[in-house]
Order: sequence, then structure tokens, then C-alpha cells
Amino acid sequence: MRRKAVLSLVVVVCALAGAWAAPRLAGPASYETDVGSLRFQLAVSEPAERGLSLFVPIANWGLRAPVIDAPVKVSVEPRAINRAGVARAVTGGGGAEIALLRQELDRALRKLLVRTLLLMLAGALVGGGLAALAWYALGVRGRRLLIAPGAAVGLAVVLLGGLAAWSALTWDPVRLERPDYFASGDELGRILDQAHALRAAGTKYSERVNSSIRSIAGLLDDRPGNALTGTPQSAATERVVLASDIHNNLLTMPTVRRFSTGHLTVLDGDFTINGSKLEAGLAGRVANLGDPVVAVSGNHDSPGIMRTLERRGVTVLEHTDGVREIAGLKIAGFEDPLEFEGREFPTGIRTGLSFGDLPNGHQRYLRAVQERWAWWQALPERPQVLVLHQESIGRALANLIWDADPKGAPLAIMVGHTHIQRLDRYGPITTVNSGTAGAGGVFGLGTQSVGLALMDFDRETGALAATDLVQMNPENSAARAQRVITATPDCDNDLVFCHDEPKLPETPAP
Repeated sequence: MRRKAVLSLVVVVCALAGAWAAPRLAGPASYETDVGSLRFQLAVSEPAERGLSLFVPIANWGLRAPVIDAPVKVSVEPRAINRAGVARAVTGGGGAEIALLRQELDRALRKLLVRTLLLMLAGALVGGGLAALAWYALGVRGRRLLIAPGAAVGLAVVLLGGLAAWSALTWDPVRLERPDYFASGDELGRILDQAHALRAAGTKYSERVNSSIRSIAGLLDDRPGNALTGTPQSAATERVVLASDIHNNLLTMPTVRRFSTGHLTVLDGDFTINGSKLEAGLAGRVANLGDPVVAVSGNHDSPGIMRTLERRGVTVLEHTDGVREIAGLKIAGFEDPLEFEGREFPTGIRTGLSFGDLPNGHQRYLRAVQERWAWWQALPERPQVLVLHQESIGRALANLIWDADPKGAPLAIMVGHTHIQRLDRYGPITTVNSGTAGAGGVFGLGTQSVGLALMDFDRETGALAATDLVQMNPENSAARAQRVITATPDCDNDLVFCHDEPKLPETPAP
């Protein structure tokens, strides 16, 4: 019995190794399309890399969309771009151009599939031959040695059939609308701007795959200021940039400005470390990050810091402001409960900057939630955007609002404080934490990525349509962005969390 197990294991290992290695040794295949010459490769991959992967080597950017659940990756790499073909695909008024491109891509993918299957079967056969040699070394003789190649090919057929069925059953074209983008330096900002414009221009196309192909084709035209990819006047969404927890780190401001210039920019607290007067000049320099700039205080800030921002032209939200209309959105917000309680600036080093550092901190947190819940209920109208610093309070309010009005109007709650990017869905409510725009502060530079959230709001309804969660390493400028469609998020309980029912916070003791 042990001998049979060893012989079987040898066949399995050799077959899988041969099937895995053959397509990689053969390399990618090139196919001509209307947008240019494209190199394709199909292979079994790690689950984290499954789906469609597009990489443009000259521009040094790429995108990945997990359009299937099976651990299979289709890699696409443009080798030569036909700009006339790109122009036809992006700007064509009818469907002929995009239909032609899709036919060419379908034909290339079919050829790629047949080529890869044959290569993997050939690799499994070679692996089976190696297994036969191993059997011979283990004492197997005669015709029984032929079992090894046959079993190896049979195993490959079963596995490939299973992967093909898994891929077909889990194919989801909607995921093409929410890829992860990878780039370096300024390139990520340019790609996201073009993708945003192309998505907006493509809203009139009802077929998701065609619209996504049109957008991806448009991204291949990398000429600066290309009119093909300029934001159309009829764009259906309004871009809002969320940044938080700068902590005096002005070294990261150029990175933030790449994404925020010309857009409503929300700064979600913690501009400083201590809230002191010495830091006020540094905090005031964030006033020109967007157009306009809206802010709330964080637990590290002080009234003096926030008044400095107001003098520089920043709209600072407090609980007494009610609901304000800014850039076409109804926005409300409030100061942080742990903001410095004096009238201006602290004179020494502050301590107890978190609820956990304070006596009866948990009870103080619960009272803060209840006070803000009462404030919410007293608002004259429901805002479309709620801005506050502490993520825990924002999530508690999301649960309370959802429980009180399960079918209420969409609401986006912008939060910060944790320095960790996160998006939560609570029925009609979405909380978004952009991470830290200051990369952990001046003393923590390099330990954390610069985090931003690029949020697209529907101009007609004020609902959050989609969010690009951006992370950029300030040391090497490597950057990535993950797109989350609000109505159909990919919930992974790592970055995107979806909740089935409200979880109400505790009631504070008297």
C-alpha cells in the first residue's frame, strides 16, 4: 500500500509540475488587434492574482480585475499601440468599433486557450515520462511503466476541465468596473483621472463588457492632456477627495495635491501632533489642497488650529453648523470629542489623546456616541455626507442610523483616526476611512503609506457611486488603487466589509 502511494505521488507531482511549467517556458503569444499588438499569457496563478492582469511596461502601470474565482490569470501586455485604433474604440459613436475590437479579443483569447491547453497537456505528458523513469528506478518494469504518462495526462485533463468549469461559472463582468491599479509616482494619478473620465463617458453604454473594454482601450493612449480622455461636461459623478491624519507631515503634501487639485477635498482631522501654536503655521499650509477644502478637527487638534484653517479659507464643520450645501452635496460634520478643550492652544504636552488612555474611557466613548446620535436626530434634514474623525464613532452612528431607518437615503460617512484604510457597508450607509495622508507623521515617514480615498458621488442623487482607495509608498513612489463600486462591493473582510444587520452600541451607564 505504501509503495502504491509513493508511485501515485510521483505521478501527481511530475504531472502538475510539467503542466505548470510548459506555458511559462513557451512564453506569451502575440496577437494583432485594432488597438495594437498585444501579448497574452494564460496560466494557473495564486488566488490573489487571479483574473485579468494588464501591464503597460513603458508607462510602468497596470491593472488587475478578479473577474473569476478560479486561480487562473490572463496576462495582457501591449507591445505596440495603434493610436488611430484607440481613437476609434474610445470615441466611436456607434458600436461597430468596439464590437470589432471585442471580436478580435475573443478570437485571440480562444487561440490562447487552445494553445495553453495543448502546452499544459504536453507538459503533463513530459512529466508523466519523468514519472515513468522514477518508477523504473523504484523497480517497476514492463508495460506498467506506460501507466505513468497516461495517468499524468488524465490527471491534467481532469484538473483543466475543473478549472475551466470553475472559471465559466464564476465569470463576473461587473468586476471589470472595479479593478486594482498599480503604478509609480505621478502615473497613478494620471491613470485614475483617465479611468474616471472614461467611466463617466461610458455610462451611456448599457453592456458592461463593451463599456469596460472601451475604458481600458482609452487608458492605452498615454499622451498628456489627450482630449479623448478629458472629463466630459456631462459627467454623471462629482469627485471628492478624502484625506486624514496628516500630523504635520508636509513632505507628503505634493502627493496629496496630485489627486486633490480642482476637487472638493475633505480633511478628516489630526492636522497636528499636539495642537500647539507652533504647529499652526504648518497646519495652515493645507488650505490650498483642494477647491474647496472642508475640514473637521481630530483628537490631536485644538480650537486654535481649526481657526487658523478657517482664516486660510478652509470650511471647518462643527456640530452647530447643521447641514451645509458644498459643491452640490449636503454635508454635515462635528468636532472631535477629544479635541483640546481650551479656547486656543495647549501650553504643554497633551496626554490622554485616546479614549483608551482616559479614566472611564469606554464610558466617555459611549456618551460621545449618544450625544452625536441625539445631534443627528435633531438635524433639520438628512445630509448626504457626514464628516467626523473617529472611525469607531462613525461606525457606531452608521449602525444606529441603519437600525432607525433601514431603507433611508444613501449616506457616506467619512472617518479617519486609525491610519488604516477601510470601507464598510451598512445597508444604505457607507463609511470610508482613507488611512493616513501623512504616512504616520514626520517621525513615522516610511512606516506607513500615504492613503487617500477618491470618492465619486452621483450628481443627481448625491449617493456615493464608487471609491478608489489609493495607497502610495513615499519612499519609492510605488502606488496602488483599489476601486470599490458601492452597489456591488467585493467584500473581503480585509479592506471592504459588508454587514448583514445593525449592531447597536452599548448604552452608557448613568
